[in-house]
Amino acid sequence: MFSYFKKALCLIMLLISSLKILKKREVDDRIWLIFSLIGIIITFIEYFLKYIDFSYLILYVLSIIITIIVSIIIYYLKFVGGADSKALISISFLDSINLNKNTIHPFTSIIVLTNSCIISLIIPLFLFSLIYIEF
Repeated sequence: MFSYFKKALCLIMLLISSLKILKKREVDDRIWLIFSLIGIIITFIEYFLKYIDFSYLILYVLSIIITIIVSIIIYYLKFVGGADSKALISISFLDSINLNKNTIHPFTSIIVLTNSCIISLIIPLFLFSLIYIEF
């Protein structure tokens, strides 16, 4: 029930931050904080309405901890910027667990990170093939 609402909030958060980056080249921290707090509130509402059980709550906290650690590491190694790191953390607060059976692990924010890495590797190869390979 709340899953689609969380995904819509993630989309809204990422669209707002993208527009802020296009305008000012930086994103205000209040955006990440507001959406993270909304994610925490929605998750606890789900828990208290018995839509989820205690094991889900443990996975939720584990996902947040793993994402914070990974985000801090990739930020300090200068692989990503501050907004990217904060976006991953906010995604983990908003929509942290993916209980789809077709995934390797249930942590949505880490799935987002790995997918973005794969896409950022594929796009240059595609552009290179358009430039140097004749059809």
